[in-house]
Amino acid sequence: MFVSLTEETSDDLAAIEDWVASLEIPWAVGYGAGEALQKLEVPGFPTTFVIDQDGKVAWHSFRGGSLDKAIRDAIR
Repeated sequence: MFVSLTEETSDDLAAIEDWVASLEIPWAVGYGAGEALQKLEVPGFPTTFVIDQDGKVAWHSFRGGSLDKAIRDAIR
C-alpha cells in the first residue's frame, strides 16, 4: 500500500484534491499529518518510507540504498 502525507490542513483540502487530481495520484493522500511527519523526523520532501509488517520503519530514502530491495526485505 502506498500513502502520501502532507501537513496541510482541511482548510487546504480543495487545493490538495486539485493537486492530487492533476498528478493522477492513485493512492491515498492524508492531510493534516504534521504531527506524524514530526514523529517520523522527516528532514525534507520528497521522502519515502518503507514500513515493515510489524509497523516499524524499515528504510527511508535519506538512508540511501535501494527502494526495491527495501520493499522486498520488508515483505519477507
